[in-house]
Amino acid sequence: MYKVMMFLKRRADVSFAEFRHHYETSHAVLGQKYLGHLLQSYTRNYNADCAQERNVDTSASGAFDGPLCPYDCVTEWVLADEGAFAEAVRILSDPQVAEVFREDERHFLDQSATRSMQCEISDTVK
Repeated sequence: MYKVMMFLKRRADVSFAEFRHHYETSHAVLGQKYLGHLLQSYTRNYNADCAQERNVDTSASGAFDGPLCPYDCVTEWVLADEGAFAEAVRILSDPQVAEVFREDERHFLDQSATRSMQCEISDTVK
């Protein structure tokens, strides 16, 4: 199993509800269309503070003793292996496909804030 996580932040002029709606009804649909055959799972984890439209102070978290997450969503892709990820990268590198995703992202994402991480999975619960 191979996991990739993406940390996403909405544009400043987009409400959390608009961000989530666009992601679920447009961007995730594109992900399924172009990459669904490679994904074992495609999970979107929305920031509960943003969902409640709370005024999130990212400088201190209180109970968790560190800054709160400034991202609106953490997306997880689970793929069979690194080869499947390489194929996803190949597909997303096609100029026509890349432009489809970039154009969609312009509607809801702060593209400059997007971060991704390829993960080594370690699970202590079986």
